[in-house]
Amino acid sequence: MDVIAHHGLGALASAARQVAGESGLDPALAALASAAATAARADVAVVRVAEPGGDLRVRAVAAGSKVLGAELEGSRFPAHELPAAEVAELDAVPEAVRATAARAGAQAVLLLPVSVAGRPLASLELYREGDEFGVEQVTLARVAAAQLALALVALGDRNGLEHASDLPERALGLAGEALTAGLDATRIAEQIAFLAADATGAEAAHLWRVTDERTLEPFVSAGRFEVPHALRAAETVLAEQEAVTLDHGLVTVRLGTPPVAVLQLLYPAHAPPSDALLERLATFGLRAAHALRAAETARESAGDLE
Repeated sequence: MDVIAHHGLGALASAARQVAGESGLDPALAALASAAATAARADVAVVRVAEPGGDLRVRAVAAGSKVLGAELEGSRFPAHELPAAEVAELDAVPEAVRATAARAGAQAVLLLPVSVAGRPLASLELYREGDEFGVEQVTLARVAAAQLALALVALGDRNGLEHASDLPERALGLAGEALTAGLDATRIAEQIAFLAADATGAEAAHLWRVTDERTLEPFVSAGRFEVPHALRAAETVLAEQEAVTLDHGLVTVRLGTPPVAVLQLLYPAHAPPSDALLERLATFGLRAAHALRAAETARESAGDLE
């Protein structure tokens, strides 16, 4: 092993130790980006991480220019554009990666996809002026990509789970607001729809009210919710007493037993929510039902006092 390769492995080992000591994802990503750039002798290293909505967004940049880092902030591309295998040709990478290469003045690029259990979670991108990356540098970059996968599993938000981890508790908070602040059911329903969509990265949300006759009527929406088969899916959940279902990006959640409402969340078809997130939503449904019932109780109590 030559001195340069030995130095590269040392940088990756140091980054691994730093990641092990971090409690947050962003510092770990920054350490891995810096180590990857050093190990592969890249001028710029970029780490993108999948968001709940389906895009891979820049979360860490290692570059000599702070201006470049600022320019790349927020850069993203759809997860379905992530190649299945590493790519080292500029004409074969997503447009956002080519744009990054142009900003960096790079002629050589190496894009390494990072997946866990077959799901695209992130990308590691290396850029430099001059010659393409050599065999040893590509090998070290693969090590860095593997470390990135481990960091995401240990610290990250696999398909929105980190953002939704406290959903049930926040739903209980809504129940408390309904009882103490006297919020009506419509206000609580609006908050339920917005909270679920915002915390899980859904494109839109819709809430159906369950009538005394066990039929469904539109209640509230968050975002642009236009799904032709939404009512049919909601009726199926109501009839079959399913807690949560997933159908081509449409998640339907029963709120309570017996149900007081049905919540639906719309996700991109190419980036459906994970099983873990569906479990969170099922629990959220029980707590959200409690909030709606609390609002109804508060309304009835206020009526009795009049």
